[in-house]
Amino acid sequence: MGSALPVYSLGYEGVSLDRYVALLKSRGIAVVVDVRETPWSYKRGFSKKPLAERLNSEGISYVHVKSAGNPSRNRKMGLPQQKVIALYKKHLEADPSCLIEISTIIADASHSGGVCLLCFERKPHECHRKVILDKLAEQSRALVICHLSGNDHESKEPSTPTRVPKPNDGKRRRIHEKIAQEKRGSVSF
Repeated sequence: MGSALPVYSLGYEGVSLDRYVALLKSRGIAVVVDVRETPWSYKRGFSKKPLAERLNSEGISYVHVKSAGNPSRNRKMGLPQQKVIALYKKHLEADPSCLIEISTIIADASHSGGVCLLCFERKPHECHRKVILDKLAEQSRALVICHLSGNDHESKEPSTPTRVPKPNDGKRRRIHEKIAQEKRGSVSF
């Protein structure tokens, strides 16, 4: 793959199809790799057939890699998202075949444009697509992983949850007091 090759990730949560396509085009994406186990969505335009048709009409190829999907048994247990991600890591270790398929897609597309992994979640650290990209980056130092969001924000580093700083001055203390009140359900406006 030669020099550094960007590989993107973009969840469609909170993003219209038009905005999603515009973001892909702004980055020169040639191929969208759908890493959902079942490429179906309540969100208009993001199920397999209409999504593939729209992307193809925009000159972007669509590939569904079912084996990359987070198995429904992991997602339907009602566990916190971080535990679901941990289960997916174990799943990927047991069956890494999708990594070979996605690596091949990336290599084939490297001459025509970038590749973007698609799934639902807005935040990469809440989605299994980040696990896939982290594994691919471990295997190839030539990859640069870029997580996009519907706000056109790009992160080349792993996303971390936002934290409120510990109270050490009056303003921070008031923020923490308000958060504590909200948790207790006693906030007044």
